[in-house]
Amino acid sequence: MLDEKLLQERLNQFKPEPLVDFKHDPNKVYEIPAVVESDDVIDLAKTNFLGLLDNESIKKTAEETIRKYGVGTCGPRAFYGTTEVHLMLEEKLAEFFKTEECIVYSYGFVAISSAIAAYTNRKDIVFVDKEANFPIQQGLRVSRSRIVYFDHNDPESLLREAEKIKAEESKKKPTRKFLIVEGISWKTGKLCPLPRFIEVAEMFKMRIFLEESYSLGVLGDTEED
Repeated sequence: MLDEKLLQERLNQFKPEPLVDFKHDPNKVYEIPAVVESDDVIDLAKTNFLGLLDNESIKKTAEETIRKYGVGTCGPRAFYGTTEVHLMLEEKLAEFFKTEECIVYSYGFVAISSAIAAYTNRKDIVFVDKEANFPIQQGLRVSRSRIVYFDHNDPESLLREAEKIKAEESKKKPTRKFLIVEGISWKTGKLCPLPRFIEVAEMFKMRIFLEESYSLGVLGDTEED
């Protein structure tokens, strides 16, 4: 058992590892280089706020994977087939999310849009943030569900819209309802007040889609934090 003085000394000496290991000048603007017709340009189309595209270990692993499994127009899983790497990744993700199983898509855009279309249909009502990202909007188009928008990251706006629908359904059979929110908004970068959204969703028996493209691995150890 450490005494209080020794404990404080140990705490003062403790230097935690950074959440993201940036070994660079924090004031330097990092660029993602690209070459177009022999001209050096800056790629502004990619999202790289965690610096993962500059991570040498990730680059090395990507190269090793490409050399082993190949790459090309038929590289996606739907064409090339399932490999042990796919299954290992799904197993690790299921463990991380504390779920029974997990499915990995070849592209995040496809995962978002197809999941919405797979679970919803034209008879359903989907409540969605006015600032929902493009993949969400595409999924809603395919679903052909009734879309009800609420103000950005505003659970009380959702509550008001849900009350309107409840009044409409007072004399007819209720329909299935879904709620779609983003952990961190693609458009605004703002955090979603998820606990309050869950409260409202439970009040009206809504099923929730939580889009975590930007918040995954950024907020807490898992989505429970």
